[in-house]
Amino acid sequence: MSAIKMSTEIKNELVSLLTPLKKEFSKIGFDFEIDEEQCEHNGYCLNFTGYYFDEYHKDSPTPFILLVVYVYDDFKQIQIPNIFLPASMHHHNIGLNMLNEIRKISNKYNYELFIVDMVNSFYHRMLRREAFPCTDCDDAVCIKTTTDLNSHF
Repeated sequence: MSAIKMSTEIKNELVSLLTPLKKEFSKIGFDFEIDEEQCEHNGYCLNFTGYYFDEYHKDSPTPFILLVVYVYDDFKQIQIPNIFLPASMHHHNIGLNMLNEIRKISNKYNYELFIVDMVNSFYHRMLRREAFPCTDCDDAVCIKTTTDLNSHF
């Protein structure tokens, strides 16, 4: 499987998911862009950056890193080292929906899906959702088909 091909599929699914949010979160001026690049280990990287108007900077958009996705052919893995949403976009299942779309694609191509470099609170929330902890590290989990990505928590 080509990392570029899989990255394109991930990008297309996430663009379909995120584009309607521009209208839904127009009050905060939500928008996003995607940068793509080759990376080491026969991989490809997608960087989703976002913009919004926060309560302190109402005249200029505040940039943030929405999502980073690495697809590695050499390891047959997808790794997510960053997922972030502004506070006003919390509790709308956006992050879980993004993870679920990526999980579907990783399962389709038999790639493992990892969330890496996690903060402690998110790590423990994902363990409660039955993500599998990685051996010999305390800041990464593997998302399996049994990992609960529903919004009831």
